Amino acid sequence: MTLYVVRCDVLAGLEEQTWKDIKATCGPEQDGIDFITMSTCQTSSDINVTLRSDSPEALAVFILDCLCPIAGVTDLKIFMLLQPRVFTPFTTLGSDMKLFTLAIDADPRLYKDVYTAICELPDEGLVTKTFLAYTFQSYDDDILLNFVAPSVDEAYKYVTEVVRTIPGVSDTKLFYQARGEFLVPKGTWTALSSEFVDSAAPEEEMPMPSFVVTGL
Repeated sequence: MTLYVVRCDVLAGLEEQTWKDIKATCGPEQDGIDFITMSTCQTSSDINVTLRSDSPEALAVFILDCLCPIAGVTDLKIFMLLQPRVFTPFTTLGSDMKLFTLAIDADPRLYKDVYTAICELPDEGLVTKTFLAYTFQSYDDDILLNFVAPSVDEAYKYVTEVVRTIPGVSDTKLFYQARGEFLVPKGTWTALSSEFVDSAAPEEEMPMPSFVVTGL
């Protein structure tokens, strides 16, 4: 099945109610769709829903019949997460760790090289990769990397000293996830994500990364 992100632009002042309204639509009654996460970033009120589906018709029904009628939703966008890869973070990660989304603009001739180089990057101290995928969005964001870090300073250091030095990377945008919520229990996520897991990752340590695009 294919992973998608549905981005909902939200009317100012209606963020909390719209979050509740969108969450209420993401239930098992939606045939053909597995809902995985909701999130928003620190600098934006947009709400992102990550889901899994192989039915364009089911996606259309969900967007048109469930999301469009919500009063706080002012616009909608949808895109795929291609060749997704889930990595395993340290099992000792503390609750004070922050999740970051890095949108990467790259030279098309070097897409595969950049993707492979990121896959092979070792973790830097407490900075740990959780998810990677191609997005090929209209925002000049070609590759999405999610990682956790103990602070914004550590995240920026990782981006500038590690990711930005990869040949083919031309620009990056970093976002901190201010709010995120899983819509599936861990066992269900383990089953859904098994095909995307890094082959070197022990199954019992499989993360539940919030691999939604935030702030794009």
